[in-house]
Amino acid sequence: MKPVERDNLNKVQISNRVGSHLNCFKFGINETKEHIDKKLEVFIELRKQGHNLITEAKFLNGCRADVFDISDGRAFEVLNSEKDKDCDQKDYPVKIIKIRC
Repeated sequence: MKPVERDNLNKVQISNRVGSHLNCFKFGINETKEHIDKKLEVFIELRKQGHNLITEAKFLNGCRADVFDISDGRAFEVLNSEKDKDCDQKDYPVKIIKIRC
């Protein structure tokens, strides 16, 4: 693992740092099919590009991102019914990329 990836990994809770979470796709049972499909699309594209990811990453401050790219320190939020301004109010410790379903 590259030093920058280790630094980014330290931004998430310890439970997300274990090896079984890295590059595994996770979703919640209450997510819509459209949300899961878009999140999976983002996940697959980034993995094809060689990025290391954590889905449903929970940051130290309690915020949770759909996909956290530890390779470059960006988090991806898939927005379906959520408004952009609601997403903007979350206190993410990294840059957020918003993607609409």
